[in-house]
Amino acid sequence: MGQITTGVGLVSGLDINGIVEQLIAIDSRPKNLVQRRNEVIRSQQVAFQDINARLLALKGAADSISGSTSFAGTNSSSSNESVVSVSSGVGATPGTYQFTVGRLVAAQQSITRGFQDSNSTAVAPGGGVLTFDRGEASLSSETRLSNLNGGEGINRGYIRITDRSGATSLVDLRAVVSVNDVIERINTSTGTNVLAQVDGDRLTITDVSGGSGDLLITDVGTNGTATALGIAGNATLDADG
Repeated sequence: MGQITTGVGLVSGLDINGIVEQLIAIDSRPKNLVQRRNEVIRSQQVAFQDINARLLALKGAADSISGSTSFAGTNSSSSNESVVSVSSGVGATPGTYQFTVGRLVAAQQSITRGFQDSNSTAVAPGGGVLTFDRGEASLSSETRLSNLNGGEGINRGYIRITDRSGATSLVDLRAVVSVNDVIERINTSTGTNVLAQVDGDRLTITDVSGGSGDLLITDVGTNGTATALGIAGNATLDADG
C-alpha cells in the first residue's frame, strides 16, 4: 500500500516541519547560550594562563636581580696573558692595576749528596755536633727580600743615594726580588759612584767618588724602602735586620 508524506497539514494547510524546527530552535536557545558562554570563558581562561606565565617569568627575572651579588660581578683581563693571567670574583674592586714582573719561575730540582746508608751509619761519626741555623736570610746565597726583617720582608719603592761628591741618583727598587737585585740596581744606577757588595753577612755600600762629603741613603715617598733595608742614613745592611 502506498504512503503519502507531506509537511503541510492536509486539513489546516500549515507548514508542520517548519513549525517543529522553530520550536526545537526555541527550545535549544538556552543550550546555545551556555555553549557560547563556555567558549568565552575558555578564551578568558587561556588569556589568564598567558598572563600568569608572563607574571611568573617577570617574578623570576626580578628575583635574579634582587640578590646582593647581582650587581657585584666583575670581568678582568690581562694586557699580557703569557706573563700574568687574572681572574676576578664577586666583590672585587673595579680598577686598573699594574704589576711589575721581575722574573718568571723556572723548574728547579734539588738532590741531596747522599748517605752511606739510611739507618746505621751516624751522620756525625765520632760524636760530632750538628748545628742548624735558619739560612733563608744569609747573604752568602741569593736571599729573597721577603725573608728579611724576620720574614716580614720590605716595602718596595725608590731610594735616593747621595755620594760624597754631592752627586745624587734615584734608584728604582719597585721590582727587586732578592738582595742580589738590590746590589745590581745600586751598582748600575747612573749619576753616583758607589759600590754595593756582600761582605760576610753584611751588605756594604762604599763611596768610590773620591769626594769628601757624606754618603747618604734616604727614603723616597712613604714606602720606607731604605729604612726597611736598614740602609737609610748609612751604608750597611745587616743580614739579620
